Amino acid sequence: MRRRFKVIALTLITIVAIVVTWRTVVRMYPLRFHDRHTHCIKQTGLGLRMYSGDHGGQFPNSANGYGDALLLLAPYIGSNSLELLTGPGYDTRVFDEARSNNHDVAEQECGRVYVQGLSESNAPDIVILFDRLATHGADHGPLWGQLQIS
Repeated sequence: MRRRFKVIALTLITIVAIVVTWRTVVRMYPLRFHDRHTHCIKQTGLGLRMYSGDHGGQFPNSANGYGDALLLLAPYIGSNSLELLTGPGYDTRVFDEARSNNHDVAEQECGRVYVQGLSESNAPDIVILFDRLATHGADHGPLWGQLQIS
């Protein structure tokens, strides 16, 4: 009877220790366990608003595609914040290379899709920016992975 009690007690202590350790690790290193793009869509929206304020209400537009139009946002979101323009599974490499080599940003390499040709005067419920790949959680879930101009 005593031995069984010891085994049960040790098992419970081990389970509690594992749970406490897991929770601590998740809190200490949240970027490893949660989508690193939390709030990117909203922050990019602020960059779009600032851009339109400087360009007569027009959002970025480029004849070379929406990848280049997104790159026009770099000064408005911070040159070190290009991850705001990426989506899940993508990184800033394409934007970094385009800036350093003065090349175009290929749309198929962008993690976010941007709808060009819109302005502040368009209907506020139009989706202007969304993730190419939908994922669960953060701002990449089915309800939060898009930016409307409202």
